[in-house]
Amino acid sequence: MNRHRTASVIMLAFFFFLGTSVLLSELPLLATDQRTIYAVVKSFFLISLIPLGFWLWKDYTSVWPNTLLGVIFMGYSIHGQWYRPLYYFAVFQLGMGLSILFAVPRRIFRPLLTVWSCVFLGVLYLRWDQYQEQIKTAAFSDVFFAILVFAALAIVNHTYITTDRMFRETALAQFSRMGLQASRLIHDLKGLTASPKLYAEMITEKLADKADPQLTQALEALSRDLENLNRIVVELNQLTTVAPNKIEDFKFSMVLDSTRAILGGRLRNVRLESSVCARLHSDSSMLSSILLNLFLNSMDNFKKNQTGSPEIRISAHGRSLVIEDNGGGFAPEVLKGLTLEKISSTKPKGTGLGLWFVLDGMQNLGGKAKMYNGPTGACVELVFPRGVLSLLSPGALSSEIILG
Repeated sequence: MNRHRTASVIMLAFFFFLGTSVLLSELPLLATDQRTIYAVVKSFFLISLIPLGFWLWKDYTSVWPNTLLGVIFMGYSIHGQWYRPLYYFAVFQLGMGLSILFAVPRRIFRPLLTVWSCVFLGVLYLRWDQYQEQIKTAAFSDVFFAILVFAALAIVNHTYITTDRMFRETALAQFSRMGLQASRLIHDLKGLTASPKLYAEMITEKLADKADPQLTQALEALSRDLENLNRIVVELNQLTTVAPNKIEDFKFSMVLDSTRAILGGRLRNVRLESSVCARLHSDSSMLSSILLNLFLNSMDNFKKNQTGSPEIRISAHGRSLVIEDNGGGFAPEVLKGLTLEKISSTKPKGTGLGLWFVLDGMQNLGGKAKMYNGPTGACVELVFPRGVLSLLSPGALSSEIILG
C-alpha cells in the first residue's frame, strides 16, 4: 500500500511539472484571444493537483481525492483537445494512470470513464476541422511530451506495480513449498493427538465400575483438551491447502508425483502401484492433501501391524478413485465413528483424524469418500462430482514403483 501511495504521488508531481511545461509550450501556438481562458483553465487543473497530492499521501484509499483526481484528468484532456490536437494521447495516458496507480472504486471509475470517453469523442467531432488543420503543422513539443509521458508511466508502473507482482509470485511459490511440508508435519501432530484420545477412552471404559470422582473429572478434562487440540489440528490442515478452491485441469499422475516427492524416504520399501490414467478438473492442492493423508495412514498401519510386504494400489472406476492397502484395515471403532458421527471440519470427535481430513477435503471438492475394509486391508473410494474425473485410457498407465 505504501509503495502504491508513493507511486501515485510521484506520478502526480511528474504530471504537474510536465503539464506546466506543456502549458508554456502550447500558449504561443494559440490565437491571442484564446490564450487567457486557456491558461486560466489549465492552470486551475494543474494547481488542483497540489492539495490532492497531499490528500492522497495522507489517505491513499480515500474515495473523494481519487474521484476528484479522475474528474481533473477528464477535464484536463477535454480542455486540451478543444484547443490543441493529439490530446487523445492524454486520454490514454491519464486513463491508464488512473486505473493502475490510483484507488478509484469500481462504482465510480466505470461511469466516470464512460462520461469521459463520450464527452471527449464529442469534442473531437466538433473540433475535427480544426484538428485536421493543426495536425498538418503539429509542433514538435506535442509528440515529444506524448512520448515522454508514455516512458514515465511505464517506468513508474514497472517499478511500483510489476516488481511487486513478481515478488508476490516468488513468495507464493515459496509459500506453496512450505504448505506442502506443513502437511507432513501436521499428520505427525495428528497421530500424537489421536492416540491419547483413544487411550483416554480405554481408561474411561476400564474404570466405568469404579467410583473415583477425581479421576473421572481428570479424564473428562483430558478428553475436552484433546478434542480442542484435534480441532486446532484440523484448522491447521486447512491452512496447508495453499490454493483453496483453485479449479484447474491437471493429470492425476502430476498430483501423485508431487505427493510422493513430499513423502520422500518415508515410502521406502512400499510398493506403490497405480493404473490410473486420468485428467481432473478440480483443486490439485486439495487432492494432494487427501492423498498425503491416505498414504500416511497406510504407512502407520504398516508399521503398527508389521506388514511384511507393504503395498498401496490405486485404480479408477467410473468417476471414482480407489486407494487400497494391505495394512490390516480400519479399526472397527473408527469405521463406526465415521458412520455415526456428523462430519465437521472444525469439531472432529474420536480417533482417525486423518480420515476426517479426507472426508472434509472431498466435501470441499463437492464429492464424497467411502471407507471400508477389503480382503487385505483398508479401502478408500474417492467419488468426484460428474465431469471432474475423465479417464483418458483405462489401464494405459500401469506402474510398479518401489522406493528405497
